Amino acid sequence: MAGAAPRRSYDILGVPYGESQARFLEALEIIREAWKGRPFSYAGEFFQVNNVAVSPVPYQSPHPPMRMAANSEETFLQVARLGLHIFVGLRDHDTASLRRNLEAYRRAWVEAGHPGRGSAYLRIPVYAAETEREAIEEPRENITGFFQRHLDLVRSGMGRTDTGSAARRQVVAEQVASLTYEDILKTRVAFGTAPRLIERIGELREELGLDGIVAELNPGGLLSTEQMHRTLRILTHEVMPALR
Repeated sequence: MAGAAPRRSYDILGVPYGESQARFLEALEIIREAWKGRPFSYAGEFFQVNNVAVSPVPYQSPHPPMRMAANSEETFLQVARLGLHIFVGLRDHDTASLRRNLEAYRRAWVEAGHPGRGSAYLRIPVYAAETEREAIEEPRENITGFFQRHLDLVRSGMGRTDTGSAARRQVVAEQVASLTYEDILKTRVAFGTAPRLIERIGELREELGLDGIVAELNPGGLLSTEQMHRTLRILTHEVMPALR
Protein backbone atom coordinates (compact mmCIF):
# COMPACT_ATOMS: atom_id res chain seq x y z
CA MET A 1 0.00 0.00 0.00
CA ALA A 2 1.48 3.31 -1.01
CA GLY A 3 1.77 6.24 1.36
CA ALA A 4 0.75 9.83 0.87
CA ALA A 5 4.16 11.05 -0.32
CA PRO A 6 4.20 8.98 -3.57
CA ARG A 7 0.61 10.01 -4.28
CA ARG A 8 1.50 13.68 -3.83
CA SER A 9 4.46 13.29 -6.19
CA TYR A 10 2.20 11.92 -8.91
CA ASP A 11 -0.39 14.61 -8.27
CA ILE A 12 2.18 17.41 -8.50
CA LEU A 13 3.50 16.06 -11.81
CA GLY A 14 0.01 15.65 -13.21
CA VAL A 15 0.38 11.90 -13.67
CA PRO A 16 -2.60 9.74 -12.65
CA TYR A 17 -1.58 7.74 -9.60
CA GLY A 18 -3.67 4.85 -10.88
CA GLU A 19 -1.01 4.37 -13.57
CA SER A 20 1.79 3.91 -11.03
CA GLN A 21 1.89 0.12 -11.01
CA ALA A 22 1.70 -0.22 -14.79
CA ARG A 23 4.45 2.38 -15.19
CA PHE A 24 6.60 0.58 -12.63
CA LEU A 25 6.23 -2.77 -14.40
CA GLU A 26 7.13 -1.27 -17.78
CA ALA A 27 10.21 0.39 -16.29
CA LEU A 28 11.21 -2.88 -14.62
CA GLU A 29 10.90 -4.73 -17.91
CA ILE A 30 13.09 -2.15 -19.65
CA ILE A 31 15.75 -2.32 -16.91
CA ARG A 32 15.94 -6.11 -17.00
CA GLU A 33 16.21 -6.10 -20.77
CA ALA A 34 18.82 -3.33 -20.77
CA TRP A 35 21.01 -5.20 -18.32
CA LYS A 36 21.43 -8.04 -20.83
CA GLY A 37 23.93 -5.79 -22.60
CA ARG A 38 22.66 -6.21 -26.15
CA PRO A 39 20.73 -3.77 -28.36
CA PHE A 40 16.98 -3.83 -27.79
CA SER A 41 13.81 -1.90 -28.47
CA TYR A 42 10.70 -1.57 -26.35
CA ALA A 43 7.27 -0.17 -27.15
CA GLY A 44 4.96 0.11 -24.16
CA GLU A 45 1.96 2.15 -23.16
CA PHE A 46 4.11 4.68 -21.29
CA PHE A 47 7.72 4.21 -22.45
CA GLN A 48 9.35 3.66 -25.83
CA VAL A 49 12.99 2.70 -26.41
CA ASN A 50 14.45 2.29 -29.88
CA ASN A 51 17.58 0.24 -30.59
CA VAL A 52 19.66 1.06 -27.51
CA ALA A 53 22.30 -0.87 -25.55
CA VAL A 54 23.66 -0.40 -22.04
CA SER A 55 27.40 -0.51 -21.38
CA PRO A 56 29.24 -1.77 -19.43
CA VAL A 57 27.34 -5.02 -19.03
CA PRO A 58 26.59 -5.87 -15.35
CA TYR A 59 29.04 -8.30 -13.78
CA GLN A 60 26.28 -10.58 -12.45
CA SER A 61 24.29 -12.71 -14.87
CA PRO A 62 21.54 -12.30 -15.91
CA HIS A 63 21.59 -9.05 -13.90
CA PRO A 64 22.37 -7.70 -10.40
CA PRO A 65 20.20 -9.12 -7.62
CA MET A 66 16.75 -7.55 -7.54
CA ARG A 67 14.24 -7.54 -4.70
CA MET A 68 10.74 -6.08 -4.82
CA ALA A 69 8.52 -4.96 -1.95
CA ALA A 70 5.03 -6.41 -1.65
CA ASN A 71 2.07 -5.52 0.52
CA SER A 72 -1.20 -6.54 -1.12
CA GLU A 73 -2.10 -10.16 -1.82
CA GLU A 74 -2.01 -9.47 -5.56
CA THR A 75 1.49 -8.02 -5.40
CA PHE A 76 2.89 -11.04 -3.54
CA LEU A 77 1.76 -13.22 -6.44
CA GLN A 78 2.99 -10.75 -9.05
CA VAL A 79 6.49 -10.60 -7.53
CA ALA A 80 6.66 -14.40 -7.57
CA ARG A 81 5.58 -14.64 -11.21
CA LEU A 82 8.27 -12.09 -12.13
CA GLY A 83 10.87 -14.33 -10.47
CA LEU A 84 11.97 -11.60 -8.06
CA HIS A 85 12.99 -11.96 -4.44
CA ILE A 86 10.78 -10.11 -1.98
CA PHE A 87 10.76 -7.48 0.76
CA VAL A 88 7.91 -7.63 3.29
CA GLY A 89 6.96 -5.53 6.29
CA LEU A 90 4.73 -5.40 9.35
CA ARG A 91 2.99 -2.04 8.90
CA ASP A 92 -0.21 -3.46 7.42
CA HIS A 93 0.35 -7.12 8.31
CA ASP A 94 0.86 -9.08 11.47
CA THR A 95 3.08 -12.15 11.37
CA ALA A 96 0.17 -14.56 10.73
CA SER A 97 -0.96 -12.52 7.71
CA LEU A 98 2.59 -12.33 6.39
CA ARG A 99 2.99 -16.08 6.73
CA ARG A 100 -0.10 -16.72 4.60
CA ASN A 101 1.02 -14.29 1.93
CA LEU A 102 4.56 -15.66 1.83
CA GLU A 103 3.21 -19.19 1.47
CA ALA A 104 1.15 -17.97 -1.51
CA TYR A 105 4.24 -16.21 -2.92
CA ARG A 106 6.28 -19.41 -2.74
CA ARG A 107 3.53 -21.50 -4.34
CA ALA A 108 3.27 -18.98 -7.18
CA TRP A 109 7.07 -19.02 -7.54
CA VAL A 110 7.07 -22.79 -8.09
CA GLU A 111 4.02 -22.65 -10.38
CA ALA A 112 5.80 -20.05 -12.53
CA GLY A 113 8.66 -22.51 -13.05
CA HIS A 114 11.41 -20.53 -11.31
CA PRO A 115 14.27 -22.57 -9.83
CA GLY A 116 14.78 -22.80 -6.08
CA ARG A 117 12.55 -20.62 -3.97
CA GLY A 118 12.07 -16.90 -3.61
CA SER A 119 14.18 -15.20 -0.95
CA ALA A 120 12.29 -13.12 1.64
CA TYR A 121 13.65 -10.26 3.72
CA LEU A 122 11.58 -8.69 6.51
CA ARG A 123 11.65 -4.99 7.27
CA ILE A 124 10.96 -4.62 11.00
CA PRO A 125 11.45 -2.00 13.74
CA VAL A 126 14.21 -3.18 16.09
CA TYR A 127 15.17 -1.73 19.47
CA ALA A 128 17.82 -3.19 21.78
CA ALA A 129 18.73 -2.30 25.35
CA GLU A 130 20.57 -3.75 28.33
CA THR A 131 17.41 -4.45 30.32
CA GLU A 132 13.99 -5.67 29.25
CA ARG A 133 12.31 -2.68 30.89
CA GLU A 134 14.43 -0.20 28.90
CA ALA A 135 13.83 -2.13 25.69
CA ILE A 136 10.06 -1.97 26.18
CA GLU A 137 9.54 1.49 27.68
CA GLU A 138 12.11 3.64 25.86
CA PRO A 139 10.72 3.17 22.32
CA ARG A 140 7.03 3.32 23.34
CA GLU A 141 6.33 6.91 22.19
CA ASN A 142 8.44 6.46 19.07
CA ILE A 143 6.63 3.38 17.77
CA THR A 144 3.11 4.38 18.80
CA GLY A 145 3.61 7.72 17.07
CA PHE A 146 4.87 5.89 13.99
CA PHE A 147 1.74 3.72 13.78
CA GLN A 148 -0.50 6.74 14.35
CA ARG A 149 1.13 8.51 11.40
CA HIS A 150 0.77 5.35 9.33
CA LEU A 151 -2.94 5.23 10.20
CA ASP A 152 -3.28 8.86 9.08
CA LEU A 153 -1.65 7.96 5.74
CA VAL A 154 -3.97 5.01 5.24
CA ARG A 155 -7.01 7.17 6.00
CA SER A 156 -5.78 9.95 3.72
CA GLY A 157 -6.22 7.68 0.72
CA MET A 158 -9.83 6.87 1.48
CA GLY A 159 -12.28 8.30 -0.98
CA ARG A 160 -9.78 8.20 -3.85
CA THR A 161 -10.36 5.81 -6.72
CA ASP A 162 -6.68 5.43 -7.64
CA THR A 163 -5.17 4.03 -4.44
CA GLY A 164 -6.21 0.40 -4.59
CA SER A 165 -9.04 -1.48 -2.98
CA ALA A 166 -11.18 0.74 -0.77
CA ALA A 167 -12.37 -2.30 1.17
CA ARG A 168 -8.80 -3.42 1.88
CA ARG A 169 -7.79 0.09 2.92
CA GLN A 170 -10.73 0.17 5.34
CA VAL A 171 -9.74 -3.19 6.83
CA VAL A 172 -6.13 -2.07 7.27
CA ALA A 173 -7.25 1.20 8.90
CA GLU A 174 -9.43 -0.67 11.37
CA GLN A 175 -6.66 -3.13 12.22
CA VAL A 176 -4.02 -0.43 12.75
CA ALA A 177 -6.44 1.75 14.75
CA SER A 178 -7.15 -1.14 17.11
CA LEU A 179 -3.48 -1.89 17.89
CA THR A 180 -2.50 -1.58 21.54
CA TYR A 181 1.13 -1.22 22.53
CA GLU A 182 1.05 -4.84 23.66
CA ASP A 183 -0.22 -5.84 20.19
CA ILE A 184 2.59 -3.89 18.55
CA LEU A 185 5.18 -5.60 20.75
CA LYS A 186 3.76 -9.03 19.98
CA THR A 187 3.12 -8.78 16.24
CA ARG A 188 4.87 -5.77 14.63
CA VAL A 189 8.35 -5.21 16.15
CA ALA A 190 11.43 -6.84 17.68
CA PHE A 191 12.27 -5.07 20.96
CA GLY A 192 14.34 -6.53 23.79
CA THR A 193 17.68 -7.45 25.26
CA ALA A 194 20.16 -9.45 23.19
CA PRO A 195 18.82 -12.84 24.38
CA ARG A 196 15.24 -11.77 23.69
CA LEU A 197 16.12 -10.47 20.20
CA ILE A 198 17.93 -13.70 19.38
CA GLU A 199 14.79 -15.57 20.37
CA ARG A 200 12.40 -13.18 18.60
CA ILE A 201 14.29 -12.96 15.30
CA GLY A 202 14.87 -16.71 15.35
CA GLU A 203 11.13 -17.26 15.76
CA LEU A 204 10.36 -14.92 12.86
CA ARG A 205 12.96 -16.60 10.66
CA GLU A 206 11.41 -19.98 11.38
CA GLU A 207 7.77 -18.89 11.06
CA LEU A 208 8.19 -16.84 7.88
CA GLY A 209 11.10 -18.66 6.23
CA LEU A 210 13.21 -15.51 6.19
CA ASP A 211 16.62 -15.11 4.60
CA GLY A 212 17.33 -11.83 6.37
CA ILE A 213 15.92 -8.74 8.03
CA VAL A 214 16.14 -5.01 7.39
CA ALA A 215 16.21 -3.33 10.80
CA GLU A 216 14.33 -0.04 11.14
CA LEU A 217 16.21 1.71 13.94
CA ASN A 218 14.07 4.85 14.33
CA PRO A 219 10.77 4.57 12.46
CA GLY A 220 9.06 7.30 14.47
CA GLY A 221 12.02 9.71 14.31
CA LEU A 222 12.10 10.33 18.07
CA LEU A 223 15.06 8.22 19.19
CA SER A 224 18.51 9.65 19.87
CA THR A 225 21.64 8.81 17.94
CA GLU A 226 22.99 7.13 21.06
CA GLN A 227 19.96 4.86 21.29
CA MET A 228 20.32 3.83 17.66
CA HIS A 229 24.03 3.21 18.11
CA ARG A 230 23.27 0.99 21.11
CA THR A 231 20.79 -1.06 19.08
CA LEU A 232 23.33 -1.47 16.28
CA ARG A 233 26.07 -2.46 18.72
CA ILE A 234 23.92 -5.11 20.41
CA LEU A 235 22.69 -6.40 17.05
CA THR A 236 26.12 -6.70 15.48
CA HIS A 237 28.08 -7.90 18.52
CA GLU A 238 25.59 -10.18 20.26
CA VAL A 239 22.50 -10.97 18.13
CA MET A 240 23.85 -11.53 14.62
CA PRO A 241 26.68 -13.94 15.65
CA ALA A 242 24.14 -16.10 17.48
CA LEU A 243 21.87 -16.33 14.45
CA ARG A 244 24.48 -17.33 11.86
